[in-house]
Amino acid sequence: MEVTLKYGHGTQTATIPDENYIGELNVTTDLPGAEDPYAAVLRSLRDPIGTPPLAEMVNGVGTVAIVVNDHTRKTPTRLILPPVLDELNAAGVPDSAVTVIFGCGTHRDVTEEEAEYLLGDQCFGRVKWENHQHKADDLVDLGDNGLGNNVWINRTYATADFRILIGDIEYHYYAGYSGGRKSVLPAVAGDKTIQHNHAQLLHPNATTGNLVDNPIHEDMVATGRLAKSEFMVNTVNNTKREIVRSFAGDLEAAHMEGVKMVDSMYKVTIPGPADIVVVSSGGAPKDLDIYQGTKSVDNALRAVRKDGALIALLEAPEGLGHKVFDSWIRQYGSVEELEDRVKHAFVLGGHKAYYIRKYNAHAKVFLVTSLDKDMVEGVLGLVKPRDFQEAIDMAFDHVGHDAKVLVIPVGDKILPCLADGECPVVPENGPKAQA
Repeated sequence: MEVTLKYGHGTQTATIPDENYIGELNVTTDLPGAEDPYAAVLRSLRDPIGTPPLAEMVNGVGTVAIVVNDHTRKTPTRLILPPVLDELNAAGVPDSAVTVIFGCGTHRDVTEEEAEYLLGDQCFGRVKWENHQHKADDLVDLGDNGLGNNVWINRTYATADFRILIGDIEYHYYAGYSGGRKSVLPAVAGDKTIQHNHAQLLHPNATTGNLVDNPIHEDMVATGRLAKSEFMVNTVNNTKREIVRSFAGDLEAAHMEGVKMVDSMYKVTIPGPADIVVVSSGGAPKDLDIYQGTKSVDNALRAVRKDGALIALLEAPEGLGHKVFDSWIRQYGSVEELEDRVKHAFVLGGHKAYYIRKYNAHAKVFLVTSLDKDMVEGVLGLVKPRDFQEAIDMAFDHVGHDAKVLVIPVGDKILPCLADGECPVVPENGPKAQA
């Protein structure tokens, strides 16, 4: 069986013996994209979930801040933003009153070229835009969100008369799901606020696909409410990155409906763990660096048996992707050391080192990447094959040549669940936290 997977902007191919090949783990239902994305988004703005229509809500307001995702996400912002701006215009809000904020969190700034691509021809140059700086001197202190986190927020966002969050919904390895409240925390939050939130990632409920008693999710919701996030517009997309449906309206209610659709499409039950699992994050920009790419690894490890093998295709042309991650992975060699560090002296970025060490404790990880051998094996503690094919050969040597191989082509989307185990769940009535 010849298997070709996305790797950066290209692909890599390997041959797997037919008798060893289980198959590909793909989405439960890869729904078709909307025939008219503009109309699909506009419909959600005019018939939102849990709020009046957008045009009614912005009637008479002065300035509007719109948060959009940065260069590390594949969110179809260029398709979502035009109907939002047009609806604002129709309600009397001119483009000159609108500022788009790239919700960078702790990531690097979006470049001019990236901004032009992300906003698209219809919107770039039409409205002002800026990058959020998580260590900016002019962040606004909103106080405690009711869950012990002091909220510092982007000044443009905090001082706007109306705020809109634009994003998409997919699985996230400790927040449960992306989208909604994540466009506030971490997207436009201050460094200390983000650190307080992420320091809770050791909690057993802070896992992919789970919102029940998930302290990170609840902290994000409480922060979003405190920051007066009046309206959200999130899409659920298929594997071709086409918009399937747009969910707009209330920060929690609209997000929850999108979460249900994500599960219906991307939560996949498997009969049992495989000996060898191969995963790609789906190529660029999801494998831009290790910091982003390991989200796919986290999902895929659910499908690997203990002491099995996992092959991850992550090109990572920008390296590890975070200075603190780089520092911690060099400094701490065990899961126990990192757990102690996260509990008592957490610094954002260090959590990636914790996850890497956890991977090694569960399975042998072979990383197909552009990173050099010293980095992969000496620092990360993983195995670096020359290419996808050598990774397959090495995995068979490790597990045995009768091993069964499962392939996950788009690892950041698929959530494997064991048939005899408990799958992550979402609460029946939304999250518990309210600010």
